[in-house]
Amino acid sequence: MFLEFENKRYFLSLIEKKLTPFLNIYSYALLTNHFHLSVSVKSENDLFKFLSTKPSESLTTIQKQYLNKE
Repeated sequence: MFLEFENKRYFLSLIEKKLTPFLNIYSYALLTNHFHLSVSVKSENDLFKFLSTKPSESLTTIQKQYLNKE
């Protein structure tokens, strides 16, 4: 999974881009063949604020439903 240092750097950039809007990350460990994350889900208010700033066309169906409280 993480054969080179650059693999770890890329993985961390994906975590930052894809997960940090939704999760608080307290710690992580990247090992050769797996990883550990210590996280909590952000508050509903924080999630709503984040999704509200995104263009509608970039949201998933579930995210749109969440914003519309369906």
